[in-house]
Amino acid sequence: MENEEYNNSAYVPSLVTICLQSIAKNFDKIQSLDNVPEQYHDTIISLLSLSLPLDVVSKAIDNETYWERRCMHSFVNCDVSRHEGSWKTLFFERFLAEVIETAKDVESFDIIYSALKLSAPYVQTLVLKQCPSHFPLGQIISKLTHLRSFTISYASYDITHDFKLDLNGYDANNIGMRLDDMLSLASALKDSQLIDLGIHSSSVNDDLLKLLCKGLRFNESLMFLSLKSNKITNTGARYLAKLLKHRGLFDTLVLTNNQIGIEGAGFLGSALLVNKSLKCLDLRLNMLKDAGVKLILQSLVSNPSLEHLNISGTALGESSLQTLSAMMPSLRLKTLNISANPLHHTMARYIITGLQQGTGTQKLS
Repeated sequence: MENEEYNNSAYVPSLVTICLQSIAKNFDKIQSLDNVPEQYHDTIISLLSLSLPLDVVSKAIDNETYWERRCMHSFVNCDVSRHEGSWKTLFFERFLAEVIETAKDVESFDIIYSALKLSAPYVQTLVLKQCPSHFPLGQIISKLTHLRSFTISYASYDITHDFKLDLNGYDANNIGMRLDDMLSLASALKDSQLIDLGIHSSSVNDDLLKLLCKGLRFNESLMFLSLKSNKITNTGARYLAKLLKHRGLFDTLVLTNNQIGIEGAGFLGSALLVNKSLKCLDLRLNMLKDAGVKLILQSLVSNPSLEHLNISGTALGESSLQTLSAMMPSLRLKTLNISANPLHHTMARYIITGLQQGTGTQKLS
């Protein structure tokens, strides 16, 4: 009877197991596995708490299994393919974005600075859906030395019941990019290594765009610029055209949903006659109208580099389609999008005629 009670007693872990558990439990004090045989590392890491201080685990732990666990615990919709295939990169990019997006005012700046210092070695892509504190963008770019892609929106996801705009179209809940925001960004861009920049839904007007163009004039790294859903008019298009003529490095320019019209299309068309680096131009949802679209299309005759053109929802008409039909045989575009325009049967025949003559365009929408 005594033997049965002894055999059924609780399992006593081995001394090795007890040691590994102790190391994991006290890792915030030990902070390293250098003196632990490598054969035990995976076991210890699997036992580590997900609430360990980031300044401890960021330097000590590179194990992807640990960072996957921590990501799944901290965030939803974790797609590691969008973060260089690294769970550690995903964690710090999402962590930093969350800190900046939830900071309300200048009193939170110290928290952001700490998060920047902690995240800097791992962040390559940063996407901010809002920035209510208006933290200086130049500080973000200068301190994140590995940052290559930066997208920001000065929208707001927690508008209160007493929301109201000032005379400039923002304030209240800090919606919209301000002058000091753009000055800080433009200054940092002169020497940055950013490749991809997006400023979306931020009320960027022509005056702010002029400052951005000045900052980009001597930048030698940026290839992708997206300014979707802002307040850029023909004047802003002129600033961009001047930049395109001076700076031959842009690969992609996205101007979807702005206020560019016929005159602005003319400025951009004149830039296409000079610029030989731009491969993708997106002008969706701008009121270019028939005359403006025609100016863009005519500029392609002397432009061998542009491969993708989106002029959907631009109110193009019969005259521009006639021009497009005549150009089809010599058109070098790989993709052309003219959808969401008021095309009737007669106008569609121009497209059919052009296609029958043969075209280098691989995809027409």
